[in-house]
Amino acid sequence: MERAKKSLIYAFIILFFASLQGTVFRAIEFFGNVPLICLMVVVFISMVRGKEEGAIFGAAMGLVCDMVSGGRLGGHALLFMWIGLFAGYICHGYFQRSKWIALMFAVVAVLVHSILYYIFGFLIFGQTNVIHALWRVILPGLAYSAVLAVPLYILTEKVNRWIS
Repeated sequence: MERAKKSLIYAFIILFFASLQGTVFRAIEFFGNVPLICLMVVVFISMVRGKEEGAIFGAAMGLVCDMVSGGRLGGHALLFMWIGLFAGYICHGYFQRSKWIALMFAVVAVLVHSILYYIFGFLIFGQTNVIHALWRVILPGLAYSAVLAVPLYILTEKVNRWIS
């Protein structure tokens, strides 16, 4: 019963944040960027729940984000899974001790995701304007996501207390 409850809560979290990122934040873009709130939620959940739950949650969240965004199916799923696994492996347990580590790791995860998504999504196909991508896409998206990291951290912390 406990496992079913946790799975339903995770499903709700995934659908809620994927919908929020795909609709509300799509309407209030910053320099054409949408904050990666789904990725930050994956990082925070992974840091609290560990690498296995983080990887599964990340893959599910990434797959739903792929479906909502209408882009390549599986790109976010793989990146979110690996980032969830890494965040859970490296930071499991630090979440309760230091919110600054959690926030810093979330911002680093957004940066890594943005760079990898650019490399695999554009650079391979010949779009080599790296300076434009850095200044117009990656850094504004990183700044937008960093501003929203604190409220997401607080919300994720409350949800974790409710699940536990």
